[in-house]
Amino acid sequence: MEGVKAIAVIFIALAGCATTAAGTKIAVTKDTQRNFNGFSISPPQGSGWFAIRLKDDWVAFEKRATSLKHRVIAGVDRYPAKQAFNTPEEYLAYVRNTYFQASPKYYEVVSKEADLNPRYGEYCVRYQYKYKDTAMKRPRDVPYVVHEGQCYVCLHPEAREYEFNICWSEEYAPGQEDAEIRAEKPDFIEHFAFSRFVAETRIHVLSNVPSTFFTIFAEADGKQVGSFSECGKTSDVALSPGQHTLRVFYGGPGRANVFNKPEIKFQTVEGRSNYFVILQRDWAGTLMYNMSIREVTEEEWTQKAGLGAGAAACKGYH
Repeated sequence: MEGVKAIAVIFIALAGCATTAAGTKIAVTKDTQRNFNGFSISPPQGSGWFAIRLKDDWVAFEKRATSLKHRVIAGVDRYPAKQAFNTPEEYLAYVRNTYFQASPKYYEVVSKEADLNPRYGEYCVRYQYKYKDTAMKRPRDVPYVVHEGQCYVCLHPEAREYEFNICWSEEYAPGQEDAEIRAEKPDFIEHFAFSRFVAETRIHVLSNVPSTFFTIFAEADGKQVGSFSECGKTSDVALSPGQHTLRVFYGGPGRANVFNKPEIKFQTVEGRSNYFVILQRDWAGTLMYNMSIREVTEEEWTQKAGLGAGAAACKGYH
């Protein structure tokens, strides 16, 4: 998907390998989960829908008419906003410049549009797109695949540092649109609503552990926070207020430990918490790695863990 930043298109591509926590697709029923951290959504109510992801940061449902003839992914994607916005117009300009970049080598843009729409709040943009895709694997008699979507991307009214992408994304062979599937779109879009958002703990690794040698894995209370093959990786984790244990190891569970103290305790309170996990080589002693964790301000987080910080964020920790 080279060059594509339209998140709705990425949404469909990723969903091909996405599953629920149990690792399988689950048929949608009246009891399918509807309430998540910061929003609620009613699953599509037609027949043949499956839940492929039911998490606070990504909820996705899939339906296929036949093989590649018409496929739909309907869902909600949550991610940290890349920057702060002072006005809705500034946010609209950002969406227009970011969500519609497609490589002409693989994609022909048929149509695209984005406008402010207050349906879910002041900082909310409704965007639509249609692409012809010649790169996607397809039967020989299909000249290209059409990607088409109607989406809303919005900042949460109570937590504008997070974006929510509510999207109905389709892919189909030319002339093979399924009117029955498409008729279900308005009902899905209309049943999204923002709800109370509980700020989550954010953990960022600053490290001089050589990424070419191994990957660092981190767990909080036994749950994987993320894997870090380079400095500058960030993870949002939901941790309730209280004391937690962070554990780091490399190369996967059971591998030899290279940390003097592979576990560390830390305390979280109600609301947003930002933590840097600092991994440094003990050059004067064991030559193993020391780990420390400290809470940091929003300003320091933005400087070292924000967009574009990357490996430069680790300067001073090598």
